[in-house]
Amino acid sequence: KLGDRDNESYALSTRGRVHLRREEWASAKDAFSRGIDRANEAGASWNTPFMLGGLGLAEANLGDVDAAKRHVKEAKRSVDPSDWLTNGHLEIAEGKIALATRREKGVSRKILQNQSAKRHFGNAAKIFETAGDVESAKRARQLRANVSG
Repeated sequence: KLGDRDNESYALSTRGRVHLRREEWASAKDAFSRGIDRANEAGASWNTPFMLGGLGLAEANLGDVDAAKRHVKEAKRSVDPSDWLTNGHLEIAEGKIALATRREKGVSRKILQNQSAKRHFGNAAKIFETAGDVESAKRARQLRANVSG
């Protein structure tokens, strides 16, 4: 029974990644949330950092900045440095969080948040390029180019 939960968690993680690629943020959030629940039920945490990062990225795109920050922070505590996919998504999520929080601050804070977003998107592009994920690197570079300042 636990193996079934682990397999279900992995399937939901894969579904969440597909939704991220399609920019279907609410569906990605749902898939990752359910995947994390299944992983917790199975006691299988090997894929949890990726799902937390994906959940944070979806939440950042949906405007739920506090939840995105919480999930990205939790993912960063446990992610393996060699896990390029998760680390790339965490950088994108942090860039999106920076852009979301700039709306709440003054002009000088907005400039700093734009610089932070550009740095995170640039880091993500490098991570994806190093791993050979050309499509994700291109998307990260485009996100970086779209940030003013």
